[in-house]
Amino acid sequence: MTRAQFTPVWDAGLMWYADAHQLWNHLAHTRKISTDKVAQIASALSPSVQWEINKVDTHTLINAYQNNRDIESFNVSTYDANKAKAWEIMGGFNSVKPTALKTYAFYRNMMLDPEPVTIDRWMLRIFFQRPIKSLTTARYRLCEDIIRDVASEFKLLPYQAQAIVWEQARIEAVHSFQGGVLYV
Repeated sequence: MTRAQFTPVWDAGLMWYADAHQLWNHLAHTRKISTDKVAQIASALSPSVQWEINKVDTHTLINAYQNNRDIESFNVSTYDANKAKAWEIMGGFNSVKPTALKTYAFYRNMMLDPEPVTIDRWMLRIFFQRPIKSLTTARYRLCEDIIRDVASEFKLLPYQAQAIVWEQARIEAVHSFQGGVLYV
């Protein structure tokens, strides 16, 4: 890959979390809730869900809650337990905890905290060259450290380095897709 081919991925990665934060900040302002709460909801709804769908699901859940609808009155694309957690976050009865490594890092990154590193399924494909679903805490921390080292080498924030790698992994997966099922 040439530098010119990589530049759009680099640029998208540099701005990914800033753009996500701006999106959630706008939604928070229009719905009169905190950006922090919106980012937590989005993160809780994110496991195994594409970003474009995650954005819709976040809007859907907030809208349902604010319109006094029941949790069963709408669908989201993630697991039922994550839907319930996001609903509780919206109600102020729960939060994304640091022990939830991926969702906590994703939430914090969307709040522009540069230090946590979101290690999701796309990142695991890069690290392990095959799809795997989860890591031990120690292996998760090792992956974070590798991304931090790369970020330091390129004078980036850790979440920027992660987003650049994430964007490239998604592009490569789509280009290598040969008619099978692409899991995200």
